[in-house]
Amino acid sequence: AKPNITEVVLLWCYAANRALIEWTGVPLRVILDEVGVKPGAKEVVFYGIDGWTRSLTMEYLSRKNYKYGREVILAYNMCGETLPFERGYPLRLVAPDKYGYMWVRWIVRIEVVNYTYQDYPPLPPGQPSEGDFEEAP
Repeated sequence: AKPNITEVVLLWCYAANRALIEWTGVPLRVILDEVGVKPGAKEVVFYGIDGWTRSLTMEYLSRKNYKYGREVILAYNMCGETLPFERGYPLRLVAPDKYGYMWVRWIVRIEVVNYTYQDYPPLPPGQPSEGDFEEAP
């Protein structure tokens, strides 16, 4: 079994609702350490069964402490319960300091790439392409 963590992380839908939610899952770093990321890797791509894809840069993932001390999680529990289907069961990306549109649901594949990945679907004009927000929870 993989180690798991539980953290409260802000889920912020761009220009909409915000909520602090308790997530439990496996830290992404555990998976990346296990498979071994090769030199030259630029991004990690997450594929959802719905066709949605998003990538996170190795620079973002290599930070020792995220802004508020949280980690990127592959979550399978939400608020102490099994992740509901509409929230991404069986696995959802939880990415601190990123808007919710970066949090891929229904993850079926994770890939490490050595190029800048083009996320799908493309973001509407005005939304930050990296999905970063600056406000503290």
